[in-house]
Amino acid sequence: MKLQFLRLLSVLTRISVLTPVAVVHGEMISWYHSNPDITNLSADVVAAPNTWTTADQAWNTSDEVIPAVGAQAALKAALSNVSDTVQNALVSVSANAIIVHGGGQSSAPSPYYTVAAFDVRSVDRSYVLNRIHIRKAKDTNDVSHWRWFVDAGGQTYVSEDLGEFFGYVDVDLFNDEQLEWFVFDGDVNLADAIGASVGIHSLYEMNFGQVDYVGIYTGHTYDLMSDSHGVFIRDFEAAFFPAPPPAPTGPLALPWEATWGPRMVIPTPVWIDEVNSWDASAFSDQFTQLTSSSYVMVNVTHPSNPTYFTGPNDPLAAAIPELAGRMPSRDVLGETLDAIDAAGKKAMVYFACEGFDSNVASADVRDAWVAYIEPRGMINAEATRELVLRHYAQQYGDKIDAWWFDGANEVLSRGRPNEAQLWRDAVRSGNPDAICTFGGLEG
Repeated sequence: MKLQFLRLLSVLTRISVLTPVAVVHGEMISWYHSNPDITNLSADVVAAPNTWTTADQAWNTSDEVIPAVGAQAALKAALSNVSDTVQNALVSVSANAIIVHGGGQSSAPSPYYTVAAFDVRSVDRSYVLNRIHIRKAKDTNDVSHWRWFVDAGGQTYVSEDLGEFFGYVDVDLFNDEQLEWFVFDGDVNLADAIGASVGIHSLYEMNFGQVDYVGIYTGHTYDLMSDSHGVFIRDFEAAFFPAPPPAPTGPLALPWEATWGPRMVIPTPVWIDEVNSWDASAFSDQFTQLTSSSYVMVNVTHPSNPTYFTGPNDPLAAAIPELAGRMPSRDVLGETLDAIDAAGKKAMVYFACEGFDSNVASADVRDAWVAYIEPRGMINAEATRELVLRHYAQQYGDKIDAWWFDGANEVLSRGRPNEAQLWRDAVRSGNPDAICTFGGLEG
């Protein structure tokens, strides 16, 4: 029998648990001006049917949709003063942007309002809106203010006034940012559509449900009525996350207090001979002798190396073939978790957080990882969470009772806002009763 890499850490385990306040990444709808879908256009793409009527002064009309171009999202537009303006809603080749504006007549009144919102109805309907990103500008001589706009199953909302904007600016709304939201009446003229406040909430607290369109509502004031007035959009992202599990009904860490367990390292493809000869029964024979221990800690990733794993991840291997050799075809982790469960002990797992962008990753592995996640608008911590952590959490479910995250600076300092909670939610998508601890600020 080969050595099973036994290492005992006879210490008390202290686990921190926070109340969930966020959701996790699932799908994203986007429009990027730099995508070849747009840069290769030889002519403008104009809204259809491009027969503007007074109905287009309200949101609830099926008219004036800029169709999807390749993989780029479709957009729906409305303008407040159709009868007084020359209208435009198009993908402009010369501006390399979506333009939604009106004007060009001496009678165009000020102020003037636009809605430009992207069609997100293709998203899995069980997912919830978590993050919005937009890069936008305005017509040069306008004084323009703007609000976030969300149409969710026929109920429409706008956020508080987010102030004036100048030139092209990048703006994000993350899941935990608190804004005041207002009911928006989609059946009346945009100028009169903002209704009562529904309070100050985060995106998650708003609980929009099934979202159909996401975009911006803008108001423009100006002196020269004959100019065009409206908004330019260069980039857009709307991220949707699976709904998080229910909040715990009690302190999940309480059963772990004043308990201990051994840390026992199991092999990854770094030690391929040990993977092939792994004997979970012999492994169990070792830890079952520790009769006072309540759990066993084993590893999902190789110790201090987040680029090798103890269990298969077929979806990731198929998506990025360069990573296939990093996950064994044999399910060493699954066999080991079964042995721990059969012994009547809880399972805690070690997980190094840095992902394939780690400084221990080879250049070809890092380049393949970045080439896959960047076009999808994902940063390293987010992609590690969704493509790696969530996979293992769901694959093993309640066989894993606790997670110990090493190199947690990747999560706490370089992730999205509220990233630690997003990792907790990913863990709890597999086992709602699992607990997490983050290893300080290492990494």
